[in-house]
Amino acid sequence: MKNPYLLPNKFRLIGYLLLVPGLVAGIFFFYLDYSPSWLDFRVFTFYNDQFFGPKVMFSLIEDNIGNEVAAVLFLLGAVMIAFSADKLEDEFTLRQRFEALVWATYVNYAILLLAVLFIHGMAFIHVFVVNLFVVLILFYLRYRYLTWKSAKTADNEE
Repeated sequence: MKNPYLLPNKFRLIGYLLLVPGLVAGIFFFYLDYSPSWLDFRVFTFYNDQFFGPKVMFSLIEDNIGNEVAAVLFLLGAVMIAFSADKLEDEFTLRQRFEALVWATYVNYAILLLAVLFIHGMAFIHVFVVNLFVVLILFYLRYRYLTWKSAKTADNEE
């Protein structure tokens, strides 16, 4: 069954080739606060509000784009991995995808709710940024688990 919403299977490999460097770069740029000067650029911003500076709208600003590069690589890679078709796609796998996506959405927002209630200050900003990526990761892991579980059940029935 061809699903118009899924990417071709070959995109999964491309996704891993983007996701891994994006993850490594994200750890360096976001968590280790690494900002190499060769990533300093003038970039267009819709809105920029610095702690100790002016609010700027629709302008060029100086910025280190390391975090943005890491996020784009990770997001593109994760979307390609999560939404690439399996070699065999049918109504059953489509149902598993749907169930995994709903489950991941519930879990993601439960995590966000707990963060709103129990994490404060700048730590919340870090949780919020990570939360942007969690739904894709949870969806993919849950979908793979459901696929593995159904294959294991089918093997036991034979």
